[in-house]
Amino acid sequence: MAWWCNAALSNAALVSLLATGAWWLGRRRVRPAVVHAAWVLVLAKLLTPPLIALPLPLEWPTLDAPTSIRWGSALLAAWGLGSLAMTFRIVSRGLRFRTWLRAAGRSDREAQWLAGRLSARIGLSRSPRVLLVDARTTPLVWGLGQFATVIIPDSLWRRANAAHREAMLLHELTHIQRGDPWVRLLEAAAAAVCWWHPALWVARREIALVEETCCDARAVSAYAHPRRQYAEAILAALDFAAGPPRLSLATGIRGGRELSSRFREIMRPSAHPPLTWRLRGVLLLCGLVCLPLYPAPDSTPSTADRGRPVLAARSLR
Repeated sequence: MAWWCNAALSNAALVSLLATGAWWLGRRRVRPAVVHAAWVLVLAKLLTPPLIALPLPLEWPTLDAPTSIRWGSALLAAWGLGSLAMTFRIVSRGLRFRTWLRAAGRSDREAQWLAGRLSARIGLSRSPRVLLVDARTTPLVWGLGQFATVIIPDSLWRRANAAHREAMLLHELTHIQRGDPWVRLLEAAAAAVCWWHPALWVARREIALVEETCCDARAVSAYAHPRRQYAEAILAALDFAAGPPRLSLATGIRGGRELSSRFREIMRPSAHPPLTWRLRGVLLLCGLVCLPLYPAPDSTPSTADRGRPVLAARSLR
């Protein structure tokens, strides 16, 4: 129990350090894809158990066995109850959203045909299903892999022109191409396990912002109309919607505190070039190295301490 408490606290401290680094990268005008990867690493670290100790020449307070058993049992119970409550919240919202979608969603031949044409344009191997719903929400993606579904409000679709329809669909298809729905699953898992860590909620907010920037840059590069039309479609969707369902594993068009900056980036040609395979490999390697580590005090005795047991033994003779 003592090892578990100390390792959990050390792992939480390392997560806070990684979150600080990701926040610093986001404020240094680093490529949004790199910042996104850094925040995803924070989420993955929240779910990775402490496996390999990283000895550091530092001294920090640790819990002795009686204290760790007493406090560790209480913390473990609170942790477990909070995780059960958060898991119930996520699953129940997801089930309610799926039930509502089955009842309210309807297919549209024109939207499905356009989605197939745009999927082929950006290189998706399979065109996802498109459903129109009577709700005030942003266009969003629900589901994973071959079960991914693009959801668009019917009123928004009817009032949009051809260029705006293409922009909305292309934005959501780019989310699928990037694998953003899988990040929603990672966020839900991290929320269920480490709901108590502030870095989780900061990471979710920052990922939502930088994810839209990455998606816009990739979608605009495949857009067949002027950039201004794409920006107008995004603004129309945000103005129409009341907001996507929270914690329902859905990925949609989002606003945020940096909306004006987002539109400036949309209007800039080649603002964020895609990552090279070499840089992707470096980011993956850094993630694989960082995930199993957790900081621990260096147990190697110092030079001054090595003679103390001998002197104590001689004094007893």
